[in-house]
Amino acid sequence: MKYTHTLLMTFIFFAITSVHAFQPGNTVIKECPQCKAELQQDTTLSGNTFGAKFWTDGKREAPMLPDRPRIVKCPKCSTFVWIYDAKKLGQIESRRRNEGKAENSWSNSVSTLELTEKEFLKYAESKSLSKDKELYVRQNAWWMVNDAVRRNGEPITLSSEQKANMVSLLDVLNTEDPDQRITKAELYRELGRFEDCISMLNHQFKQPNYTKVAEFIQQLAEQKNTQVKEIKFD
Repeated sequence: MKYTHTLLMTFIFFAITSVHAFQPGNTVIKECPQCKAELQQDTTLSGNTFGAKFWTDGKREAPMLPDRPRIVKCPKCSTFVWIYDAKKLGQIESRRRNEGKAENSWSNSVSTLELTEKEFLKYAESKSLSKDKELYVRQNAWWMVNDAVRRNGEPITLSSEQKANMVSLLDVLNTEDPDQRITKAELYRELGRFEDCISMLNHQFKQPNYTKVAEFIQQLAEQKNTQVKEIKFD
């Protein structure tokens, strides 16, 4: 599964007036490559972005369209598993699950665990990661830092490890991609490198929504503001 940047998906979902309520899909059973445990992978059948929040760091919080993680931790052996790459063993149909008739053959399957910020930061240094996967891991570590602001609105002070991750993420991003160019500008802003942020946004974006986000981030940079902010689309 190739990584698609969140800003692009944000614009697509926001542009669609969807009437589909959130409905979970089948539970796919994957195999842990280390201990062979049966891991449950949740899927989404339908959903919408009503009531969603969109942030300058590219994160979308949509109660009716939850993100499904690409990487999880096996609760049996603590191995990090790229769940979409893992071997598929079977699935539990959502209809049967809702009826309380989940297949007995998967009664030993277990829910996966989410990685912590420290685990993301440590894993980001793995030499075996592709560029695509490194981008995903580093960005999620960054988002978890900003989650503290999203929760209570209070300013945060970055640790040396968190700053180092953001700087490394700058090197992974491709400025030829408009999503990643905007994300790079946002990283510069949150690191206090306001001139670099504004310079990165001095670009002709083709899509109107990109232009709106770029202008909003530039205004924050001109105000010397380093905190993640919610983007409101009128």
